[in-house]
Amino acid sequence: MSVQTMSGKPIRCVTSGPGIVHQMLERTRLCAFAISCVTLFVAGSPTIYEDDAERQKVIQALSGFSSFVGEWRGVAQPKRGSSAGAWSEKCKVAWQFAEGGSGLVFRLDPGQQFRTLTLMVRDSGDTSAKQQILIAEDSAGLKFELSPEESTNDQTKSDDVSGVWSFATNSSQDAQRRCTIRAISEIRMTLLFEERASSTASWKRLSEIGLTRAGEKLAKGNTGGPQCIVTGGLGTIRVEHDGKAYYVCCEGCKQAFDADPAGTIQDYRDRLSKESSGSKDNKKDKDNVK
Repeated sequence: MSVQTMSGKPIRCVTSGPGIVHQMLERTRLCAFAISCVTLFVAGSPTIYEDDAERQKVIQALSGFSSFVGEWRGVAQPKRGSSAGAWSEKCKVAWQFAEGGSGLVFRLDPGQQFRTLTLMVRDSGDTSAKQQILIAEDSAGLKFELSPEESTNDQTKSDDVSGVWSFATNSSQDAQRRCTIRAISEIRMTLLFEERASSTASWKRLSEIGLTRAGEKLAKGNTGGPQCIVTGGLGTIRVEHDGKAYYVCCEGCKQAFDADPAGTIQDYRDRLSKESSGSKDNKKDKDNVK
């Protein structure tokens, strides 16, 4: 390559190799791309977990649903008792602890009609109480909020796993949707989805998914196995801190533990201390720490 000087004499410029300018531009482009990827990764990675006090309020408000945590398999039927148009569905239920979005998430696969159901709580008029709400996302990605209908929970005993919870969109809307979650036993539940054209019309069935728990049973509370250090459910996932092993019940609880293991352990010990009314010999704590 040569250039003209002010005197008009050409000077030959020697590069370190062919296409050096192109190589430098390419390296600059790749560096910019790498920086943008890192920026996107960092921006999308952080998850802000609620403090333990708020987390425990959510867990307490949704305690009746904690037995749903785990993996489920089943069949969705548009028509009751008919296999016509039926398809297979999997459902994974796990806790999610994030600022302004903590609750239980039902993830459906393939989610032919509904992808996720997120059971959350919000403050009611009474500051000490929390109202349950259900956020549903359909197969098209549309999200809508469902509020609990009155007198739908038939749970009469704290240790009774059966129960029915119905959530519906606002009755003032022209078209309504409803989801009914029914716990039949520790290993059986159904999700019924319905819609109607108006508040005076009859409910029309969209589908009902009958689900059976896959693998090991996960029950509410301590049933002789290790206890989830975050929610108190049955611990099935091993986590460690300072050389000691603890257990959590799902990936959401594992993320909460990993975010602040020392704080989570201390909160857990404080809760056990309150439950045991100051007992010095805390058997639950010994059983949980291996």
